[in-house]
Amino acid sequence: MKLKIVIILSILLVIQSLLFVSFILYYNDKNFKGFVDENVFSKKSKSVNNEKETAEVNDIYFYKTFGSKDNENVYNFKVIDDKIFIVGSKESQSRSKLLLLNFDVLGNIANEFYLGYKSTNFEGISITTFQSNLLVGGDVTVDQNSDIYLSLISNDSILWDIVLGSDKSEISPVVSTLKDGNVFIAFGTKCLNNDAYELAFTTLDKSGDIKNLHVMRGGVKDLPIAIVELSNRIWVIGETKTFGNGASDILIISFSNYFVEWVKTIGTKDFESPTSALVQNDGVLISVNSPRFSVLKLDFDGNIKWVKRYKKGSVVAITSVSNGILAIGPIADPYSINNLFLLETDSEFNVTTEEFFSFNYNELPVGVWGDGIYTYIIGTSYFDATKNDIWIVKLKKITNIYMSNAQENIETFTNTVLSVSNINVEITNFTISSTNRSPFYLYSIHGLPTSLDKRFKEEEEEFKKLNKKTKRKKKSK
Repeated sequence: MKLKIVIILSILLVIQSLLFVSFILYYNDKNFKGFVDENVFSKKSKSVNNEKETAEVNDIYFYKTFGSKDNENVYNFKVIDDKIFIVGSKESQSRSKLLLLNFDVLGNIANEFYLGYKSTNFEGISITTFQSNLLVGGDVTVDQNSDIYLSLISNDSILWDIVLGSDKSEISPVVSTLKDGNVFIAFGTKCLNNDAYELAFTTLDKSGDIKNLHVMRGGVKDLPIAIVELSNRIWVIGETKTFGNGASDILIISFSNYFVEWVKTIGTKDFESPTSALVQNDGVLISVNSPRFSVLKLDFDGNIKWVKRYKKGSVVAITSVSNGILAIGPIADPYSINNLFLLETDSEFNVTTEEFFSFNYNELPVGVWGDGIYTYIIGTSYFDATKNDIWIVKLKKITNIYMSNAQENIETFTNTVLSVSNINVEITNFTISSTNRSPFYLYSIHGLPTSLDKRFKEEEEEFKKLNKKTKRKKKSK
């Protein structure tokens, strides 16, 4: 009798357990996708209305990393004919090499290219196209003195490369190919002021000649971030530290026919550092790393049209798509599992979709590009203080139902506390034709184009003689 009771109770307990598990599975089945999105992939999406609607959001098509026992850093990228070119550096214990990676649309590495020499440090900072080839601008450092390095690369071979510098330091070049075929180059230089980086500009014309060079005097630390071409102007957008107290302002220099037209600064008492720029039909959008605002829009005369702030993090890159703008950045809380945000907005930066992703550990996004169907994002993952890897992710559009309000995270400032002021600048012109009478020199590592080779052959020899004399003087001291 007791045995029968035990068997019956056991059967009832099993049935009860099955009913409980079935209920849990049924409940979780309805909520499984949302649970996975939020807790596994750390991904949420929000549409702007407080009612349910169909929202186009992104699903992960692939996520891939590139790394080794050394540090790999990415600084810029360019998409050409379904090929993704990433430029950065590969750091070892003794030196760093310039790194150029070519990914296909599936995220596979088609080619790897490295450039470096013993006792030198190379970094690729910027990339553009020139004469149907890739032109990489970067830094080359020897004995703590940096110069600007330009290399024209085709099919993983160097067609020519040049070094532009002085006996001081030149850093952080930005290169951009203009509609007329010339390449506009901006960088920071200490050639005329050993205590401060001032902004310098030069042009590489279609024949491969460096035409002239200008240095804008007066800054404490002026460095370029982006070059954009308008209908009849060129803008160099950078940051400036006018007073040397650590606070940065946005610096904008407008060129007309390659000559400075006006210079303006935009800033507050806090830190404002531009991160990227985008030209629109009625103005220029600039994303900004600042505690006060995230994006501002200027008209073509440099006047502020509006300023907006995204509360959850700093916008590091923006790009245009057919129906609006894509914006990316790290979220404000470095300890949160959601390390990366992706915003889709209209042309006035009103958010339509907001998404969060966590692919690995401590992602720092660098660039974004999209065609309306696929979105590509590149960046660096920091695993510890000594180990970085490059990552690339491709997102694909999917349709889902979500309900929430993303607009609450955007603030629009109409009465801004920003100050816009003109700077009286002194422009110092250098025509690089006689290196012993100019603080700048130009020489070749792999061979210059014919026009440059003839022009600078004698000057290269004079520079070598001058360099030998300098070394002898140092030894005698």
